[in-house]
Amino acid sequence: SLLGIKPMLKATDQGTIELYGKCRGRRRSLEALAEQFAKTALRPALQIIGIAHADCVEDANFLANRLKELTAVKNVMIRQYDLCSGSHVGPGAIALFFAADKR
Repeated sequence: SLLGIKPMLKATDQGTIELYGKCRGRRRSLEALAEQFAKTALRPALQIIGIAHADCVEDANFLANRLKELTAVKNVMIRQYDLCSGSHVGPGAIALFFAADKR
C-alpha cells in the first residue's frame, strides 16, 4: 500500500477471481476499469451497468461518469457492498459488472 499499487481482478469462466493487472494510484485504477469497459463491453447503451463499492461512493460516481464519457452508457446502478460481501473485499473496494465480448 505504500506505493499505491492497486490490483485489478476479474472473474474467470470457472468462477474464480484472478489478477489480470496492476495500476499505481487510485485514479489510474479507476481509469483502467473504464478503459477496459470501453474496449470490451457489448452494446453498452443497452446494458444496465453495475458498480459496487465498499464505502467509496465518490469513486463509484467518478467511475460511472467516466463510463458515460467514454461510451453510450445510459443505465448505471451504484450500490454499496452488503456487510457480508464487504467484509471479504475491505474498505475502498470497487467492482464493475457488465456483459463483455470476452472475460
